[in-house]
Amino acid sequence: MNLKGIIISSLPKNLLEHAILAKHCLVNTPKYNAIFREIQETKKVRVAFLASSLSMWKSQELAQLLSKDSRFDVRIILTPFTPYDIDVQKNDIKLLRSFFQRNNTPFVDYCFGQEPYNLRKEFNPHIIFFVQTYGDIHCPEHDSLFFSDRLNAYIPYSFWPGNESWGFDLIFHRKAWRIYYANPLLLSVAKSLSLIKARNGRVVGYPSADAFIAEVHDDVWKVKDKSLKRIIWAPHYTIKSDTGIGNSHSSFLDIHKEMIEYAQNHRGQVQIAFKPHPRLKTELYKVWGKEKTDDYYHEWESMPNTQLETGSYVDLFMTSDALIHECGSFMIEYHYSLKPCMYVMEGFEHFYNGMNDLGKKALDLHYKGKNMADVERFIEAVIFGGKDPLLEERKQFYNSQLLPPNNKTTAQNIYDDLVKSLFK
Repeated sequence: MNLKGIIISSLPKNLLEHAILAKHCLVNTPKYNAIFREIQETKKVRVAFLASSLSMWKSQELAQLLSKDSRFDVRIILTPFTPYDIDVQKNDIKLLRSFFQRNNTPFVDYCFGQEPYNLRKEFNPHIIFFVQTYGDIHCPEHDSLFFSDRLNAYIPYSFWPGNESWGFDLIFHRKAWRIYYANPLLLSVAKSLSLIKARNGRVVGYPSADAFIAEVHDDVWKVKDKSLKRIIWAPHYTIKSDTGIGNSHSSFLDIHKEMIEYAQNHRGQVQIAFKPHPRLKTELYKVWGKEKTDDYYHEWESMPNTQLETGSYVDLFMTSDALIHECGSFMIEYHYSLKPCMYVMEGFEHFYNGMNDLGKKALDLHYKGKNMADVERFIEAVIFGGKDPLLEERKQFYNSQLLPPNNKTTAQNIYDDLVKSLFK
């Protein structure tokens, strides 16, 4: 039996029925009313945030804001993505642990080889902010199927550029109490694809917007000499292979050698940050094996004008000169920097047609390429040559689509919605 079968078979009868009902309708049961009554009586809301990957952790400002309000009891629980390779899981937890310690943020640690933190027994939160909408990505103790009787909430860790129903209408989307969308365009897409017409959706802004639009950013580049052009290469994990991935569109296997060679041959002109999707290493282990994969990553980490980036990327983006990539979320996020960017892939037309309106607008503001020759032309003409005809359009997109509403931060907008909804 697979993990989902184990979870469902072990659910109490009432939760099992609830999970089945959630497949067809928005959860709105007397159990929710009981939660609201308890909150009204105790004037205290227990809020849990799951954290699995530093690059996907977008709730720091909100957690801090809630922690300052005595009406909220906040806990951050570390929990890895179980489908990832065990070494990747351990590194993800290590990076999160270091981040929270560095920022003096209390958290519940995850210890491999020991029983996971029993969230229901130890805390029994009223609200849980989940990392992703998919099932079978956490240990059973932290799987959303076990918490259908709680107020499930979700802040998308990325702008969702696609137009597929699985991005807006999974079981989780239907049963969630709140889903916080970045802008009206995304809520409109959700309404068109969702069985429940996204009645649980709210527009609050993008969670990373608060960090992106900050006035000061740390210089995280290895070489501080800004005469060297700072280029980010961010390949996706959907590599062309027999890994079972159905939506392969990554150009990684086509240009991975050439990108290394370009960095080596232009040491006095550029430095390149290798920013792979968190899952790429797991997929490469299946194709290349562990030794070759680890050696490749180490090469990026060790060359004098390159660096490996596996954690937070806001400062990286905002202090860079350009991005070369194939990642859906970066397609929109990088426009906060107003710097030029290039999307590298074959079959572009088919990919473009699968985008929603927001994704298409963002992708229209990219320079396009299919191979390393196109990448080199982009670097020479746009990054070195300064020929950037899309700059003014990127500025318009920034002002119309990327700034949070209400002249407030995204965290403040979510906080206001929580207070208004819970303390009537």
